[in-house]
Amino acid sequence: MILFGYQKRKKKGDMATPEPTFPDNLAGFGYEFKDGKLKNIQTGEPFVFAVSPDDRDYNQKRYEALGELVQQDVYQLVKRECGMIKASVPINSRPGDPQTFVFLSSDFMTNDDKILIVIQGSGAVRAGQWSRKLTINEGIESGTQIPYIQIARREGYAVMVMNPNDNSRIVENQKQMIKGSESAVAHASYVWEAYLQESKAKHIAIVGHSYGGEVTKSLFDKYKEDFKQRVFAVALTSSTHTIADHTEYSDLIKISRHWQTSDQPLDTELPTMENGMKMVSAGTNTHERTSQACMESVFKFFQDRYLAFLEG
Repeated sequence: MILFGYQKRKKKGDMATPEPTFPDNLAGFGYEFKDGKLKNIQTGEPFVFAVSPDDRDYNQKRYEALGELVQQDVYQLVKRECGMIKASVPINSRPGDPQTFVFLSSDFMTNDDKILIVIQGSGAVRAGQWSRKLTINEGIESGTQIPYIQIARREGYAVMVMNPNDNSRIVENQKQMIKGSESAVAHASYVWEAYLQESKAKHIAIVGHSYGGEVTKSLFDKYKEDFKQRVFAVALTSSTHTIADHTEYSDLIKISRHWQTSDQPLDTELPTMENGMKMVSAGTNTHERTSQACMESVFKFFQDRYLAFLEG
């Protein structure tokens, strides 16, 4: 059986199975986004992982290849549905140097009121997604950051969507790190200095998922005075950060809330763990679902914190 240019065969002697090849667009896989969900073009059915039941390695490679194309579609949706634009990282790089980007709203440099920063977790996800798995299997509403961006824009926020996992490119068959984005923490630091410090907004809110919590903590460590003056709220969803010294991070703790995986109803207060932050239920036991599940509560928290910040 031939699947997308890959002929399955058993190893024979020193002959290894060739690497599979895949289409370069979603339609080639037979899928499209329709009504916010990834569907089979012909049948309307959702994505099927196991197209080759006896070859999990092939199925996984096909999934990863499709996931890269889904990410490209998400980029286009973020631009089209949310009016976001790409801003280079690093700025003013030389032709041929590897680059990545962040998404900024069109008013990012001119909005003098408030900004929302969106930081995803680690792994394969790039700007615009919380979870590749959810985007592929459940759709745009569950897996992407588009609903957050849209609500933020309606509520008057300028928006930055970070891209902390895009760290390298292959240049002349060698891996080359992207200057200013060598790691998630380096990426966040670079865009804070290159874009956030140049912005006019007096009030900043941050939502960070999973490792995004550790990235947020690193920003507090490095830009403590700027952070204390401008950041009025931090919402973390199933964060992986740790805080050993509560006194050192008291200014971060008091403006933060952590929505954690739990079988309790949404916003049920949970016992405070070693991090010291107020911890509440995200209303789901699934790590990758937390950001979507608690979204309305996050924005209510932002509004309450914003008003408190204005009142001093």
